[in-house]
Amino acid sequence: MSTTAELRKPRQRVGDRVFAGATFTAGIIILLALAGVAVFLTLEGLPAIGAPADKLGGATSLLAAPVPPLTSQNLTELYRLLLGSGLDITAMNRVRKRFSLWGGGRLAAALAPARVKNFTISDVIADDLAAIGSGPCVPDTSTAAEVRALLTSAGLWERVPEPCRRILQAVERGETPETPKPEHPAFKTTQAVLVASNRLALEAACAKARTLGLTAHLVDAALAGEAASAGARVAAYLLLHDGENRPGAQGRDLNKDAVCLWGG
Repeated sequence: MSTTAELRKPRQRVGDRVFAGATFTAGIIILLALAGVAVFLTLEGLPAIGAPADKLGGATSLLAAPVPPLTSQNLTELYRLLLGSGLDITAMNRVRKRFSLWGGGRLAAALAPARVKNFTISDVIADDLAAIGSGPCVPDTSTAAEVRALLTSAGLWERVPEPCRRILQAVERGETPETPKPEHPAFKTTQAVLVASNRLALEAACAKARTLGLTAHLVDAALAGEAASAGARVAAYLLLHDGENRPGAQGRDLNKDAVCLWGG
């Protein structure tokens, strides 16, 4: 018989054992990397890394000092608009890097001529280095005209803060420079190294599950779309293959010793 104290103890799930170590390690790496860049920028007298708490997002927001003459409020309004727009992360960051002081290769340009090795942890499907964190050390291949066309096609151009529209228009007129392109000399001394990604994390989780005696199924490494519809697809898959509780389940039947993995 279990005592009340025993019943209150949290039960460790298989997923916890598979992912806990990897999550902790990745978190430490990210914090150390951001701290290192922040210290360098501070010592060089460059604008500091960091964003107000209400500026939503990941690495792009952590490198979110605005391009002059934008204000932090302008950037916050833009980020909120994009996050609610339905655009995927690659399209969002194509826009956001235009207005972030360190996005679109500008950090590499600021660090030149120093040799820079950029260790990248990807949270973007297909691991497009220019999209991860808005590509602070990667050349920006898009133009201001293409960004304006993207915003127009998404029905966002008139809703973007006026100072952001003026910046794009000034670049199109040739009054202010484009973001650093592949031929910029800074990229001759800059190297990007992908050290972790969605795909690598899924493969590592599968390997760990197998060492625990489980059957691992990597179902989809590029799960995308609205969360509700993606969740419905995951549930449908599990119901379709639940061989333990649904007689006649199709395909590879699942049981209590199976682990199904999705990433996106």
